[in-house]
Amino acid sequence: MGALSERLYARQIELGDTIRTIVKRAQDAAHPLDRATVYKYLQGKGAARPPEHTIRGLAAGFELSEAEIRRLLDMPSGDAGPWQPPEEAARLSRDQRRALDTLIKAIVKPIDAVTKMESHVVTDESHNKSSYDVAAALEVGEDGATRPRRTPGPGSRRRTPKKVNKNADAPRDTDRDPAL
Repeated sequence: MGALSERLYARQIELGDTIRTIVKRAQDAAHPLDRATVYKYLQGKGAARPPEHTIRGLAAGFELSEAEIRRLLDMPSGDAGPWQPPEEAARLSRDQRRALDTLIKAIVKPIDAVTKMESHVVTDESHNKSSYDVAAALEVGEDGATRPRRTPGPGSRRRTPKKVNKNADAPRDTDRDPAL
């Protein structure tokens, strides 16, 4: 068991709550959390780098601080709170703001996906993809930047050419006249 699962298990016993109660407490605090997710984290099988909504849900459900959850996951504590852009950001267009949001997510996501891949397999929040799958979908360029790996679209499978029989017109033994 990892540090987070041990702490969550101890906290569940301290509170004397069922998993159903923990999930309800998180949902009442406007942080939807699934029972399966709680089970996985209690068993030490949850994602090593969960999304923010899962961190908030676990914190609300187990009545812990988000900073403690992050610390137990070896993630930055988030003590600075959400990023507040400078007041000049008011001049940005909607497209520019969207680009900045995408940039922030792109900076944080590859770091999370690649840091744990070297030591062990880590499942993402859907518990279906491993970090090997995540890393396989990323490629690192010569400049060190991480970007999605280019893959062919669904309808563009590589097809191997049909083998052509060069002797197709030549008579076969079965085609010969038995009288000859």
